[in-house]
Amino acid sequence: MQIFDFGKQISHVNKHGQTIANGEISLRVDCSWRITRNASVVVGVNDRRLPDPESSESGDRWTLLEARLEKWLKGSVDLPKIVKGVEVDRFGGVRISLSDLSCLDIFPSTCNGEYWRLLYPESGFERHFIVYGNKLEFSETEN
Repeated sequence: MQIFDFGKQISHVNKHGQTIANGEISLRVDCSWRITRNASVVVGVNDRRLPDPESSESGDRWTLLEARLEKWLKGSVDLPKIVKGVEVDRFGGVRISLSDLSCLDIFPSTCNGEYWRLLYPESGFERHFIVYGNKLEFSETEN
């Protein structure tokens, strides 16, 4: 699973007593995904299986996914990554277009299981929007 947080960072204590920060909206992806920019793939789900050649030389144990995500996040500090558009398809896929001209593409490649979900961790409600292989689910119950 890959987690992408959107909105301002909110700190809270989790069930293990640790202080963590989440975005106002948390996107949890359990299917294929990639980030693209300038007609090329910046990073994708399968990069977590590959070592980062630059990191391994210095003794770091980073995967290519971690290294590429960090570079992408730091690479356009002058251009904040603001969501500019969201497109969905009938198969549960999503394209999230960002202000720095990059896109997060989510494209389910199986016919079963949970593809992705949106969570609103600090809303005061247990709110989820879940996309499965054959259905959508929205829930909103008080914490």
